[in-house]
Amino acid sequence: MVRFGLIAFLVCMITSIPILSAESDSTAPKGFHSLFNGKNLEGWHATPHFDPRELKTMDDKQRQIKIADWMTEAKKHWYIENGELVNDGKGPYLTTNKVWKDIELRLEYKTVSQADSGIYLRNTPQVQIWDSTFEGGKWNRGADRGSGGLFNNAHGSPGRLPLMKADKTFGEWNTFRIIQTGARTTVWLNGQLVVKNSIMENFWNRSRPLFPSGSIQLQTHGGEIRWRNIWIRTIASEEANRLLSGSDPDAIHPAFNGKDFSGWHGDYDGYEIKDGAIVSRKNRGGNLYTQNRYGDFVANMEFRLSPGGHSGLAIRYPGTGNPYHESMCIIPILDSTNPRFSALDPRENHGSIHGSVAAHPGYLRPTGEWNFQQVTVHGSTVRIELNGYTIVDADLSNTVSSSDQPPGRSKPIQDGYFGFTGQGEPVAFRNISVKHLPSQPKTASQWPQFRGPNASGTASWKKALPVTIGPDEPFLWKSEFPAGHSSPVVFGDRIFLTAEKDKTLLTVCVNRQDGMILWQKESPYQKLEDIHEIGSHAQSSPVTDGHRVVSFFGSSGMYCYDMEGNLLWKKSFGPFNNTFGSGTSPVISGDAIILCQDHDTDSFLISLNKHDGSTNWITDRREFPRNYCTPVIWTVNGKKQIVVAATLRVVGYDFNQGKELWTVRGIARTVCMTPVIGSDNTLYVSGWAGGGGTRDRIVVSPFETVLQTHDQNQNGTLEKDELEEGGAIHRRFVQVDRDKTGSVTETEYEYFRYLFDNGKNMLIAIRPGGSGDLTETHVAWKFRRYLPFCASPLFYNGYLFTIKDGGILTSLNAQTGQPLKTNRIPGSGPYYSSPVAADGKVYLFDQRGRTTVVSAWADWTILATSDFGEDIYATPAIADGQLFVRTTGHLYCFGTPPESH
Repeated sequence: MVRFGLIAFLVCMITSIPILSAESDSTAPKGFHSLFNGKNLEGWHATPHFDPRELKTMDDKQRQIKIADWMTEAKKHWYIENGELVNDGKGPYLTTNKVWKDIELRLEYKTVSQADSGIYLRNTPQVQIWDSTFEGGKWNRGADRGSGGLFNNAHGSPGRLPLMKADKTFGEWNTFRIIQTGARTTVWLNGQLVVKNSIMENFWNRSRPLFPSGSIQLQTHGGEIRWRNIWIRTIASEEANRLLSGSDPDAIHPAFNGKDFSGWHGDYDGYEIKDGAIVSRKNRGGNLYTQNRYGDFVANMEFRLSPGGHSGLAIRYPGTGNPYHESMCIIPILDSTNPRFSALDPRENHGSIHGSVAAHPGYLRPTGEWNFQQVTVHGSTVRIELNGYTIVDADLSNTVSSSDQPPGRSKPIQDGYFGFTGQGEPVAFRNISVKHLPSQPKTASQWPQFRGPNASGTASWKKALPVTIGPDEPFLWKSEFPAGHSSPVVFGDRIFLTAEKDKTLLTVCVNRQDGMILWQKESPYQKLEDIHEIGSHAQSSPVTDGHRVVSFFGSSGMYCYDMEGNLLWKKSFGPFNNTFGSGTSPVISGDAIILCQDHDTDSFLISLNKHDGSTNWITDRREFPRNYCTPVIWTVNGKKQIVVAATLRVVGYDFNQGKELWTVRGIARTVCMTPVIGSDNTLYVSGWAGGGGTRDRIVVSPFETVLQTHDQNQNGTLEKDELEEGGAIHRRFVQVDRDKTGSVTETEYEYFRYLFDNGKNMLIAIRPGGSGDLTETHVAWKFRRYLPFCASPLFYNGYLFTIKDGGILTSLNAQTGQPLKTNRIPGSGPYYSSPVAADGKVYLFDQRGRTTVVSAWADWTILATSDFGEDIYATPAIADGQLFVRTTGHLYCFGTPPESH
């Protein structure tokens, strides 16, 4: 922090900036005061983009010299005109002398084309200000999304991109309202909510939370910007707690009525109810815990420490014995600043996982003030947020306890009570709520099915991925692997695939550390199904929930193994009536396995019990011929639906019963792609088939007309050798002949003629909600150009990316369907592998093994290309900083070395 002598020096320096006008009649709102008086720069100094930690390490003299130099440069670029603070787009940033904690900031700004600016909070970049037009030249960085986002957060982080575009046109004043409590940041631009309660990351050290306090800086970058009416107010701890606790109303499930111990068990004598709070007594305390047991949960509370106050939170306490030994973990609640705790192991200080994981220090409020704390427990993971800062985010299965902890600490505890462990120095708790969360397996580094979580094709992990990948680029490992088109899936330290070797169908488990095969299991069959000439008998990707892995072969059926390869159950299916073979993959959701099989006849959707393979329900889909859409699970109004896109229509089914809930009509006659769900819960569906475009449509004559001229044997049906060679029906004869009799009947022929007439290649956006036929009511937009054949669309960063055979890559605005950029990439072959994205990059692989990596923006750019020298049909997997690529002969791992996990 800058000392008083330096402040006086700065005031002297900054008041020498030229003043062109001192007029300002603006009045601060009630409770606010002005940071800029409209006359001079009292209260400000100059700082460029500079790590505040480095400035803090300097002595006063060094710091004064540094800031004086910056101020000299600032005077060349900042001035005051008509009560407005003006910068020409160059020079250091204006920085408040005062440092701030929790605040509400209001200001107005007006900028010009080509400008790129922002507002630093706590010396940290930034609330972004863009030229959001294409001409501004920053669509390759996200400027088309508009201003207000926390742009220096990691790719994919909440708040990095604004929820909507709210910028006014050049020449108009824009208004920001920003509330920041801890790192939790909410931004309104021109009255529109653009960032909602998102964590601002510490740009200078992403492994730590945002600074507890810091200056506000007005960034200058690229073009003139004017500022006025800069108002601020301090948010006191009581209000901050209300904002933090009310940020997620769904998480509020009161566990304490503020009056008595109803709903609680334990050492009542060690606690008292005082002023609506549970208070541990001096020299007493003990264990007080809820009557309800919790597995996965989120707990919110306020607490107030007395000097030397000491308590703890028991997580999944069994109700008997010492909580420190018997619970999943203990989270200390204590006055870490008190001298009596100065010698504690950091893993025993406030907010830590006692004995295992040290919390980031420095975020407690002064003794006597109320703090807000949230604890979220999922499986073996614990996340602790204190006063809006994430101080612990740990997986306890990957931690090592200190030597003085009992061995019982490491045992898995699935559920238990939530409670307090008073240690004799008073601590008060109030506004306590505990909410059950749906149990889920560990997912922090998983890609559990085809295209990852719910077939999204994206990973949210913040670890960097390599830009350049290929056989000649650095990889962690490369292993020879038997043939197959199925995509790798990942769980923990294991990778699962299916393969075909010497006409043997295999489920294979690979060690993620080195690529070695841990086990492989054979799936017997009576007959191998027919497949496409470039197809595989191992096309369907496996799926896992971390306890079991399920594989599916059309020639053999479904097989369920435990993680060590022991067969739990099997269910026979197939071979199916389809000359291209089976291609869709099973999905696990809750206790159910969902499988869709659309073939030339006898199509169906089935739900199986994942524990024993018994059938929950089966839905007849005989109206649909062959399609290759893996289902996705769409949660609408709190209820799960199963969505399948197929011939001419998309259908949503009830998850529990398999009944059709809604449909949207008018899509392609064949669908080989899997839908994707956007961040706003919009469903995006694409389909393409030959002759379904806006031009060059397939038109065939009526059956009766063709029969009169081509039915040479006069049997009333059409055989293949009777049809025009190379014609639409001749080339698709095995599909049109759905019952495989060798003859096409009038019903079969006219059905396909109907498909040719009505199939429309398109990408559509479907809004959630509604029942019945939603074609006219819930389709938000349609797009009919540059559509893929097999590669599924990708939703990432608020954009949709599609890759058409021939290497034609298109980005679209996901909200409007507006095409943003279309261009050809070097990989110009067919695309059977679907695009995947993470870390701001999109990875694309054509059939011939040529790879293109592009930036994930509207105006995407090519970052790298390579050639694997082998065909690629599988979609890659991404897990915790690693990219797994399957070619026809090898499996590669690129990215972060395993030892750094």
